[in-house]
Amino acid sequence: MPDLAELVEQHPELRLRPVSTDEIHAFNGTTWTEEPGAYEWWEVSALDATGSGLLCSLHCGNAFDPAYRRHVRQLRAGRFVEPALGRKSATAAIRVALFDHGRLVARSHIRIDPNTVKETAVAAGWSLRFGSNTFAADEDGWRLQLDVPRTVTGLRSVVSRSILAGGRIKVDLRIQPRFHTPTFWRGFLPDSPSGASHDWLPACPCASVTGTIEWAGGKGGAEKIELINADGSVDHFRGSGPIGEGIRRYYVARVAWPGGAAIGELIVIRKYIQLAPSLMIFTADEPPRIIRGDRTPRADFQRSAWLLGYPLSLGWLSEREGIVVEHEMDRLADASPYRTAAISRCRVQIDSAAREVRLEDHPGLVQLIQPPRIDGFPWRWWCGPVEAGGR
Repeated sequence: MPDLAELVEQHPELRLRPVSTDEIHAFNGTTWTEEPGAYEWWEVSALDATGSGLLCSLHCGNAFDPAYRRHVRQLRAGRFVEPALGRKSATAAIRVALFDHGRLVARSHIRIDPNTVKETAVAAGWSLRFGSNTFAADEDGWRLQLDVPRTVTGLRSVVSRSILAGGRIKVDLRIQPRFHTPTFWRGFLPDSPSGASHDWLPACPCASVTGTIEWAGGKGGAEKIELINADGSVDHFRGSGPIGEGIRRYYVARVAWPGGAAIGELIVIRKYIQLAPSLMIFTADEPPRIIRGDRTPRADFQRSAWLLGYPLSLGWLSEREGIVVEHEMDRLADASPYRTAAISRCRVQIDSAAREVRLEDHPGLVQLIQPPRIDGFPWRWWCGPVEAGGR
């Protein structure tokens, strides 16, 4: 893969390691490291033309769980803590956010008994079980099957009653790559001074998703979304230590279309200091590209239900490369203390040697990751899941 080898030389800060299509499932299997603070999660997105779909993440060693983070910091400080509490096998979680026409309609954030997390080999892939929930890979793609309680986070249940707890969320989706492309392990966040490293595998940047999403509200009403060839993706993240050390905010935005996908990221290391934005572009019949965007002026900000400031729009621009990707957001809907998400409306302009891409008002997905700096109470109470009946 000579083109990827050139990318490795051009972007040493991202620690790129080429992965062929045939190797993805081998790299995508669980890595059961016992290092304190290790984490791993798989993320599935699905979004149709109306802005309906889901964002789901499955966590081993939940990097965002305040209790897990607190145990890890105490171990690193030499305090007496049971070592097993700071290992990845001590915590597991599932997080789901459902969107209907761009509006958050249901969510689930539950902790799973780590003893029920099992990985098994299947034909040309693997299967990962979180209790009764399954995420499985085979030679044709992936399948996600969930049946989880509908929850809200603690403080959100006080701040906003629009997202109710109670009832169930049921998901049965088939995720198939629209085209096969070489990809790469790469740095997810900058390595921390303590030596922690973070890796990201865009296992499937552009997928076709078909299946059903059902949810029942606290008042008993049942709703359903049918996805047919919706835009989707599969990502795999893992790291060797606490996430987000020295990072104030991390934005990641994606937009997919039948022939490709653009995944942008922006890292803020201090209140108003941001690193150069980067954009990964995957298109059919072309090697992946990584573009360092031009610096953009500070955008106007709005505030979420958690009073977190975030921009009204995010853009990745490169005049030299002839690339424009802009995400316009009405509101970061999936509000929690450390991760928020919104459906965006995108404008995409990509000029390449092989093709031209022009999209206007296309649905996309934006996430803001803001790792908690406080790892104890009352933060743990605020961001813990609330099921039917409350605490």
